Order: sequence, then structure tokens, then C-alpha cells
Amino acid sequence: MTTPPDLLDFSGRRVLVVGGSSGIGNGIARAFLARGARVHVWGTRPGAADDANEPGSQLDGLHYTQVDVADTARIAAVPLGFDRLDVLVQAQGTVLYDRQECETAGFERVLAVNRTSLMACAARCHAALKAAVGAMVVVSSAAAFHSTRGNPAYNASKTGAFGLTRALAEAWASDGIRVNGIAPGLVETKLTRITTAHPKRLDAALRRIPLGRLGTPQDMAHVALFLASPMGKVRKDISAVKAAMLRLLHDIVARALHPHGSVGVSQEMPFAGLVNRAFQMGLADGPTAVHKATVARQLLRGYQPSGSLFPACRRPTPARAAREKFKAVLG
Repeated sequence: MTTPPDLLDFSGRRVLVVGGSSGIGNGIARAFLARGARVHVWGTRPGAADDANEPGSQLDGLHYTQVDVADTARIAAVPLGFDRLDVLVQAQGTVLYDRQECETAGFERVLAVNRTSLMACAARCHAALKAAVGAMVVVSSAAAFHSTRGNPAYNASKTGAFGLTRALAEAWASDGIRVNGIAPGLVETKLTRITTAHPKRLDAALRRIPLGRLGTPQDMAHVALFLASPMGKVRKDISAVKAAMLRLLHDIVARALHPHGSVGVSQEMPFAGLVNRAFQMGLADGPTAVHKATVARQLLRGYQPSGSLFPACRRPTPARAAREKFKAVLG
């Protein structure tokens, strides 16, 4: 009996992890190394030996290069050291607290690292990825889908990262390059210590997580391995498909239930309940507009608009008119 190939074996493959010196990026880099890949890492520390004792940072066995990705000129000039690249993982990221992101300098700094550098690194590695018919994985954040009070730059940058992932997934498909995104929730890294090292904040965060635990860099690494492996070839831009479906649901519900495009809170079924039902029903992965419309119909079947759906300051659309709007939206 023939032994099936190990689809997560990256022996002989070359991987570059931008932001791979700590946190999620380091977890991903070490996962690829453990699977046989030759792994290159870009980070901001002067050398691999610097901050070697920092938790969540292990650079032994990795090929390290200092690159400040906030400097696009540095990205364009850095020698790659290879002509073919099988996997590019972009896990760079920063955040500023104490309302520093509300100042122009702080805002621009965060966007330079979290958003602009993604395109700069992608462009720098495009030829090598094309030569290897490779894959790119962009690590964004669940903050792309909700507000983050006090961190406008982080929020804007992660939303932009999500949009860039979708755009490059389509633009580079003809080159054979697969582009996918990961949008982690709360993962324990040095960037999240403001929450994880504060007992009250941590407890509040854990209460909002169904599993009752933080994510880990290893959790994210498992997803990155899958997306970069042959198993990831069956689906294009997974996060974009799911988020596009959710946006379509939001548009449909908003247009159908409120003339001003706003959905309020309902004790019977808050909007979050609609989203949760999508995943519970196993309907969250359809890639086509037809499938998404089918999802929306099933979710909204029996979902009757009522006065409690709308903010007090808004005038609700009558139920009959809402149903007619819903039909018009779906066609």
C-alpha cells in the first residue's frame, strides 16, 4: 500500500517571514522550520542574538536580516539572497497606546508598518514568488471587522491589510501565486501585553471568547502551514470569501430593515446572532454571489422586523415594506 505524501512537508522549500523575530511571526517561522523549510526572517533588531531571551522569540536555525519595514527604500534595496520563494508570510505589525495614534506622526508610523509595508514587501518578492509558483499569507487582525477604541491607525491599517489581501489574490492569480489572509483575534504576544498582563482586562477579554482562552502563535502557525501547503490550493482567499459573505448579509439586512442603512439591536436576534447562525448552519464558505444570497435567505427566513430592531432615534420601516425591500435586494 502506497504511503500518502505528507502535505505539510516543506523540505527543500524556501520561506520568508517578515516580522518573524517575535510573536505570531516567530511562531509561524518556527513551524515552517520544523517542517523542513529553509526559513528567512526579517525583523527590526540589529542581530539574531539581540533580545535572545525575550519570550516568544527564538531565532536559532533561522536566517535573520534586519529590515525596518517602515522604510520602503530599505525594503526595495535589501538583497533577497534567492531567486525563488515558495512562501512569503507577512506578519509585521505595531500598535501605539496612550492615544499616540490620534496624532499624525503616530498614525503614519503605524500605517507605514501595518499597511504600506505589506505592498512594498509583496512587490519586492513578486518575481521570486512567481518563479516558484508560490504562496503569500498576510496576517491581519480581527480588528479589520470591528472598531478599536483608542487605536484608529491600527484599525485602519488592519482593514487596509484585509483589502490588499483580496486585491492581490485576484491580481496575482494569473501568475500562479496564491494569496490568503489570517485575521487573528486576541493572541498572547508582546503587542497584547497591555491586555494580557492586566488581570481585569484579561478576565474581561476571556469572557468574550467562547473557548475561554487566548490564541497562541502556534494556533496561527497551523493556519499558515495549511494555507501555504497543497491543501490550501483548493480555496482562494479564504478570509475574503467569508468576510464578503458577512458584508453581503450586513448590506441585505440594513437595506431590508432600515431606510437609513442602519441596523439596531434586537433582543430577539441581534445582528451578531445572524452571523453566528451562518457558521452554525455551515453556510459561511460559499464563494459565489448566488450562494451568498441563498445564505441570506435562509438566515432571514422567519426573521421578522420589529420596533426593537432600531435605535430609538430612528424611525423603523414597517414590516411589510421591509420584506418588499428584502425581495428587491435579492432579486
